[in-house]
Amino acid sequence: MSVTRLQYPAGFFDGVSAQRQQVEVTIAAAGLLITKPDASTVWWPSEEIEVTDRGQPVRLCRKGRPPQELIINEAGFLEAARLGRESGESSLAAKIVALLAILVALVWSLYQFVLPAIGERIAASVPVELEERFGRAVADRFAPPDSRIEDPRAQEAVEEIGRLLRAELGRTRYQFRFYIADDPMVNAFAAPGGHVVIFRGLIKMTRSPHELAAVMAHEMQHVRMRHVTRALLRTLGIRALMSFIAGDTSGLVFDVAALAGDMHFRRNDEEHADREAMRLIQRAGFDDRAMVKIYRRMARETADAPGPLQYLSTHPEMESRVETIEKMARGGAPRALLPGRKWPPL
Repeated sequence: MSVTRLQYPAGFFDGVSAQRQQVEVTIAAAGLLITKPDASTVWWPSEEIEVTDRGQPVRLCRKGRPPQELIINEAGFLEAARLGRESGESSLAAKIVALLAILVALVWSLYQFVLPAIGERIAASVPVELEERFGRAVADRFAPPDSRIEDPRAQEAVEEIGRLLRAELGRTRYQFRFYIADDPMVNAFAAPGGHVVIFRGLIKMTRSPHELAAVMAHEMQHVRMRHVTRALLRTLGIRALMSFIAGDTSGLVFDVAALAGDMHFRRNDEEHADREAMRLIQRAGFDDRAMVKIYRRMARETADAPGPLQYLSTHPEMESRVETIEKMARGGAPRALLPGRKWPPL
């Protein structure tokens, strides 16, 4: 087994005097260390070394002033020095990898912490008109007008529930609009600006208008507290931020469609919307136990559905959320809601 030497005797001209000094050259990862007879040293960085003669002896010079030269009369030095430079290259590569890792960490921190914080501030100041315009486009994308249920009985029922909830919602800048999508999914979602889409499958699952009111109240609270706009800004990041700042959100509609399965509310947002929805239906005099019932049924019956088809089962800590609203429920005799109407109205 051959062993590569790292120290070689050499002749050294320091560029100051014409006298040749007998020195020892040590090959290091990033250059050559020259040890003079008096034990003092001179460092030659790899990037400053030039081979002027590859013969025997080998001649090296250091770029710059004063001009310095090494003369090494031993075979194998250039090969060993090349290995030294490879080590230097490896060291450089390691530094580049470390730098890239730092950059990745910075980008991740920007995405996880800085952009959401900026998004929170921007979401609070986005004009309602801009939210409404974008929300209408999102609703049209997910529930195109030609795929909506036009049954007046169903639409009137949803509108009446929405009107009663809106009356108890208090001061808000949003004018809510409700759409029924002709789709069997057990689902509902709120788009920015007060556009709420309810799927046929959800209405057919409910056993009373009070249960539908509970889900509608939850979505309306997401809109009122601007959770929808914040979730959008968090999911789409810089592009959404710039689009909202510029007032042009037309191109984002397609991004939202592509990211529908990934754009979730934060756990705090969900719990906040739950609590506020429970308070809303209690102020309206609706059956607050119906909210617990529909939550449990939806979580159970959509548990095995693909991601985009799920509703409550995709939300974090669902059991904990149900327990929270169950503790808030007062029970008692609720007001009559849509009396005399057949349910579900489809």
